[in-house]
Amino acid sequence: MFKLLEEISGASVSFVFEDVLISAPERATVAGALLCNGFSAIRRSPVSGAERGPFCMMGTCFECLVQNMAQAGVEHVSGATVWNVDEDGNITYSIDSHARKLRGKHIIIASGAIERPVPLPGWTLPGVMTAGAAQILMKSEGLVAQNAVLVGSGPLLYLVAAQLLAAGAAPKALVETQTRAGSRNALPHAWRALKDWRQLVKGLRFFGALRRAKVRRYKAATGIEIIGRTAAKAVQFHAGGKKHRIRTDLVLLPQGVVPNTQISRALALDHRFDEVQRCFHPVVDVWGQTSKSVFSIAGDGAGIGGAKAAEFSGQIAALNALVQIGLLTDEARDALAVGTLKERKAALSIRPFLDALYAPPLDFYCLRTR
Repeated sequence: MFKLLEEISGASVSFVFEDVLISAPERATVAGALLCNGFSAIRRSPVSGAERGPFCMMGTCFECLVQNMAQAGVEHVSGATVWNVDEDGNITYSIDSHARKLRGKHIIIASGAIERPVPLPGWTLPGVMTAGAAQILMKSEGLVAQNAVLVGSGPLLYLVAAQLLAAGAAPKALVETQTRAGSRNALPHAWRALKDWRQLVKGLRFFGALRRAKVRRYKAATGIEIIGRTAAKAVQFHAGGKKHRIRTDLVLLPQGVVPNTQISRALALDHRFDEVQRCFHPVVDVWGQTSKSVFSIAGDGAGIGGAKAAEFSGQIAALNALVQIGLLTDEARDALAVGTLKERKAALSIRPFLDALYAPPLDFYCLRTR
C-alpha cells in the first residue's frame, strides 16, 4: 500500500501494535508507521464497529516559513489548537495540553481550505484516503502510495498523480469524474485563463508525464463504487459506455478543496452558497472584511483562489485590520493596496476556468446504496 522512499534514513523506533512489532523512522507518525507496515485498518467505528483506516492525515501540521517576525515584535505561536473564538475578540487555545487566552482588537482568520469530502459507496473502507493524505505522507514521512487508483477531478488529482510518478510509484489509474458539460462551461473563461498561462503550461506538463508513463485515464466516470467487505479491494465504475473494475487496495479521492469554515460558522458570520464551486463560504468584501467588524478572513478560507491569491489576500486583509484598529485611514489603505489588488486579480484570472471545468458532478451529492 505504501513504501518508504529509499533516501529516507536516520534513527528508527519500534513499538507493538496488535502483538506485532512495528519499526519505522523516528519522525514517522503512528498512522504512517502502520500504513508502511501493511495495516490499512487501525481502529473501529464507535457507531457501527466497522474497521476504519487513516483518511485525511490532516493531524500533521506544516508550519509556514516565518521570516523577520521576531524583529518586528510579532509573537509567533506554533502548534496551537484553537478551540474557542468569541465576538469580543477573545481567542482560547491549547499548546502541549495547556490552555491559553489572548484578545485582539481585530482578528484575521486564515483557516485555509480542506479537501472536499464526497461520500460514495465504500468510501469508509480502510484503504480509502483523500489525495491530500497521500501527499502529506509523502512529504512528511517519505511514504509513497503504491498502485493507487485516484478517483475524482481537479488540479489536485493531476498534481498528486505527477508527484507519485516522480517518486517512482506511478498510479494504477485515474478515474476522472469531470464531464463534457464542464468543458463547455469552461470555454467562455478560457481567454481570461490565458493571463495565467504558466499555470496552464504546468497542467499540460502533468498530462504529458502521465501519458509518457502510460497511466490509464478513464474520463467522465459514473456509478463509482469502492468494492470490499473489510477493506478496499477494487474500484468499479462506468466510462466510455463500458463497466470497469480495477483491483487495488488503495483508493485516493481528490475532488477539489473547499473553504475551512469551522471558525467562521462558529462565529455565526454570514455565509453564502457558491453555485460554481458548490460549497459555502463566508461573505467578505474586497478587503476580506466579514459581517462582524472584529473579523476579517484572508486566503482560501474566504473562497478558493489558490496559493498566490491567498498571499495577496493576506496583505490586503492586514491593511484593512490597520484601518479597523485606527492605525491607518481608508485613503492610506486604498493607496497602499493598489498594486496588491491588481496582483490578486491577476492571480485569480484562471479561477473561473478551473471552477467550471472541474465542478463536482451533482450526482456525487446523492449517496447511492447497493
